[in-house]
Amino acid sequence: MALTVFIAEDDKPATESLIELLTLQDGVEVAGSANSEIDAADWLLRRREPCDLLITDLLLLPGGSGFGIIQHARSLGVFRHVTVFSNFATPVVAESCKRLGADAVFLKSELDELLEYVRGLGDAKGRMDI
Repeated sequence: MALTVFIAEDDKPATESLIELLTLQDGVEVAGSANSEIDAADWLLRRREPCDLLITDLLLLPGGSGFGIIQHARSLGVFRHVTVFSNFATPVVAESCKRLGADAVFLKSELDELLEYVRGLGDAKGRMDI
């Protein structure tokens, strides 16, 4: 069974690139995406089955934030893992994200590290599905 991923990112080209890179990974399926906190929250409320991984940016324009999405995701129990992928992930911000329930935080310049993290989750899920 594939590792299912949901992406919350307001930059459409960044979302498309991330979707393309994730789907090139063996055993990864992008279940959906949203470009605002409101759209992400709506998706979360409609989701009937758990999703394996949320990847969210922190700044979602025109309004909202990844902080709110992390809180929604954890309160609804929709995701097994929550990851932040943002240009604004300073050490202080990363600590705040983790206090809210993020499992991992990556700067956008750490794309290779994010993909390695996703592969690790996919490998672990594959071993559990056997």
